[in-house]
Amino acid sequence: MQRLYHIVLSVAKAEFAPGPGRLREQPEPTMPKLKTMASRVNKLDTRTAPLPAKTCDPFYLSREWRVLVAKIRRERGDACEDANCKGPHYPGQRIYADHIVEISDGGAKLDPRNVLLRCSRSHGLKTARERVKRQRA
Repeated sequence: MQRLYHIVLSVAKAEFAPGPGRLREQPEPTMPKLKTMASRVNKLDTRTAPLPAKTCDPFYLSREWRVLVAKIRRERGDACEDANCKGPHYPGQRIYADHIVEISDGGAKLDPRNVLLRCSRSHGLKTARERVKRQRA
């Protein structure tokens, strides 16, 4: 069976040459290689002002905050608590302790009821929403 397959395959690749009963092998078709050039268009920074470097509020480095977060993680577990989160969750995923009512909006700094554990996706979405609200106000 395998021999028959090879015969059929070799006949399919061959082409009849001029003359009685002679076969001539057909070369495999090759695609020409396209040469690409590097872009000659320079990248343009369209921001009107460069963004300031991101800095961490010293409060989040304080001992009180770290103790509170450790206590919350022991009690609630190390998983996303956001009810609106639809992202995939996996072991070892980074979890943020996030203020429900942000400190800049008058939220309590060290109240465990004002802290929700969020995955990075949920934390990023909530932070962006709050930033937009603050800019519009």
